[in-house]
Amino acid sequence: MVKFDIIEDNKERIIFMLKTLIILLILNLSLFSNQTIINNPNSKKIVFINPGKSDEIFWVNVSNFMKAAANDFGFELKIIYAQRNHFKMIEIMQDVVNQKIKPDFLIIVNENNMADKLLKISNKHKIKTMLILNDLSKQQKSVFGKPRGYFPYWIGSIIPDNIQAGYLIAKSLIENSKHKNINMIAINGDESTFAARHRYMGLKQALKENPHVNFYQHFSADWREDISAQITQRALKRYPDTNVIWTANDPMAIGAIQAIVKTNKKILVSGLNWSQDALRAIKNDKMLASVGGHYMIGGWSIVLLYDYINGRDFIDESLELKQHIFSTINKSNYKTYQKYFKNEDFEQIDFTKFSKTENNSLKKYNFSLLEILGQLK
Repeated sequence: MVKFDIIEDNKERIIFMLKTLIILLILNLSLFSNQTIINNPNSKKIVFINPGKSDEIFWVNVSNFMKAAANDFGFELKIIYAQRNHFKMIEIMQDVVNQKIKPDFLIIVNENNMADKLLKISNKHKIKTMLILNDLSKQQKSVFGKPRGYFPYWIGSIIPDNIQAGYLIAKSLIENSKHKNINMIAINGDESTFAARHRYMGLKQALKENPHVNFYQHFSADWREDISAQITQRALKRYPDTNVIWTANDPMAIGAIQAIVKTNKKILVSGLNWSQDALRAIKNDKMLASVGGHYMIGGWSIVLLYDYINGRDFIDESLELKQHIFSTINKSNYKTYQKYFKNEDFEQIDFTKFSKTENNSLKKYNFSLLEILGQLK
């Protein structure tokens, strides 16, 4: 009788396990039915040294978008945050290259002009390296030139056009202002960074095209919401007829809005990042627009590496890909973006559709938001 009970118990366990396995298989088929996942038997190891903080929305989005791309191509991706300490980037690089099992590729950012120091280390250890987001400075370029030259293992760069970004922020304000006299102040980020300098160049380009705009002054808030709020409060006392505020990122835009609310004035504010805070502010008519798309650059670098590995070298387009990747989200189109990315679920994108290896007819990379949304619709 005891033996019979044991047999019955085992039978029930086996049936339960089989049912569970079937359910899991069905869920997996459902999850990946509209997406290609490449089973890569020769999976490459990639390390991304993220210069940002691990709780910083922009840099977390950079990482998550990159992870989604790496998953589609079967890469093993490791992300290490430097927590906005550019000296720590060097320590991380030294640790990575001295590991027993080295990565096949490194992805780095020229944060605080540290790229040449990082490239010296990766080149010494013969690890192929991709530069993303921040280009080399003019001074760095005069010494180190282009990829595959001074540093042979620096294989390429993919950089968003930050001049375009600054220009689009300004245009959104100028084209939507109903004031006869447009009176502007600007709040920039850390002006030692490539991104801040180039976004400000984009603003100046827009101002040159629109000489009727009264541009009062630009300030630096180090990318921070709290500093921007303080600066805006003081600036509005100095320039009380300000009616538009250009900001180089969304946190600074939110900070500016906090100061504006206390004045009961109607002032247009635009920023950059496509952050959820900004999109909520746009929905509630507190913010005009947010320019963005650059957090996706890391994911696109993964596409380039996959093609490079498979003999479709991006040198055919350029070793230094400069992407006009930015676009503007405002009240007219924010719902479309939110429909797909409110929860920042990037796994739904099929990154293989952007690869030349997987699409022989593809001649030129198109990493635009419209292309992504067209795939998801």
